[in-house]
Amino acid sequence: MIIDYVISIPLNEISGKSKATLEKIDALIRSDNEVRVFYLKPTSSKSAKLLSMLILEINYFIKTSLSKNKPDLVFTRSYFCFGTWLVERLYSAKVIREVHANFYDEAKILFEDQPIKLAFSKLYEAYINYFINSSSGVIFNNPLLEGYYKRHILKSTVKTTSIYNGANTDLFKPRPIDEARNALDYKFEAKKKHLLFLGSVSKWHGVEHLLNTFRELEQERDDVVLLIVGGGNQDYLTKLENNYCDLKNIVFIGPVPTDKAERYINSADACVLPSANNRVSPGSPLKLYDYAACGKPIISQENLPGYSDVIETHDLGTTVDYMNPKSAAKKISTYIDTYDCNRILKHNRDVTLTKLSWDIVIKHWLEFSQGKLSTSP
Repeated sequence: MIIDYVISIPLNEISGKSKATLEKIDALIRSDNEVRVFYLKPTSSKSAKLLSMLILEINYFIKTSLSKNKPDLVFTRSYFCFGTWLVERLYSAKVIREVHANFYDEAKILFEDQPIKLAFSKLYEAYINYFINSSSGVIFNNPLLEGYYKRHILKSTVKTTSIYNGANTDLFKPRPIDEARNALDYKFEAKKKHLLFLGSVSKWHGVEHLLNTFRELEQERDDVVLLIVGGGNQDYLTKLENNYCDLKNIVFIGPVPTDKAERYINSADACVLPSANNRVSPGSPLKLYDYAACGKPIISQENLPGYSDVIETHDLGTTVDYMNPKSAAKKISTYIDTYDCNRILKHNRDVTLTKLSWDIVIKHWLEFSQGKLSTSP
C-alpha cells in the first residue's frame, strides 16, 4: 500500500509538533508500507510560513498528478487542505485527517485582545471544517474533541475515532539518574527531590496551576525543586517568572533539544502533568509518554481524558487536582515520599513497550483507515 503523509509542520523545530511528527513518520515507515512524506520547509517569518503552507498543498497535488504511482491512503495534518482534497476527489485516494484542536477555540485564548485576528480565525475555521467534513475519516487526539466535533461540526456520515499519542521507546528510555544529571549543565542538589515539567509553557498547559500548587508545597517543605523545561510565548514566560519569583525552588530552564529533554526526565524524581482545561479538549500530552518511557512516576491532573485515564488505566503514577493547590500539594508531598521507585521504573517502561508505543498507535491508525477499528460511538 502506498501511503502519503502530508503535514504543514516543519520537522527541524524544537517543538512537540515536530517531534511527534517525526516519530509518527518513523512508525509509519516501520509498518511495511511504501511511505512518502510531504512536509513544510523551514521559514523565517509567519508570513513566509503561511505562503509555504499554501505552496505545500499546490506542490503535493502537482507531484501526485504527475506521478505514475498514486497513493492508496493519505494521512494529513495540514492547514490549507485543498491539495489533499483534490487528490481524494480525482484519484480516489482515501484521506484521513488528523485533528488536534479546534482552531477557533485556541484563537479565543491566543487572540483575546485582537478582534481582527479573532474574526479571521472564525472564517478560517469554517474553511477548514469543509475539508474535514469531506474527508474519508478523522482521527482526533482526544475523545472530548471528537465529541465536540460530532455535536457541532461534523456530518453524521463522517467516520471518526480518538487515538492518543504514543511513546518513542528508542530515544526515551531509562538511564541511571546520576549519569543523566552529570550530562546536564544544571547542578542538582543530592538531598532534594526534583519534580519536572517538560514541554511548551502555553496558556492551556496549566503551568500557573502547577506553580500555585508548588507555592503551597514550598510552605510545607523546602526539599523539593520544580524544574520547568520548555519554551513558549516569551511575554507569557516572563509574566510567570515575575509572578512566582518569590519561590526559591523553581527553576525555569527554557527549551532544550530532544537528547537533553530525555536526560532531564531521567534526572527527575517524578514528573508532573497539569492542564488548564480551558479549551474544548486538553489534547494528548506527548510528555506523558516520554515520562513513562523513561520509567518515571507521573503526577497528572485528575478527571481529565487524555491525562488521568491513561495514568489510571496503566498505573503510571497518581492524579491530583492542580486547580485545588492545597489539596494537590498535600497529595504530591505524600506521594513522592512513599512511591516505590524501582517498581514504577520497570512497570512504566514495560507498559510503554507493550501498550503505548508509536508502533501501536500507527497500527490503530491503519486499522481505522481500513475499517478494521471500530469508530467511536
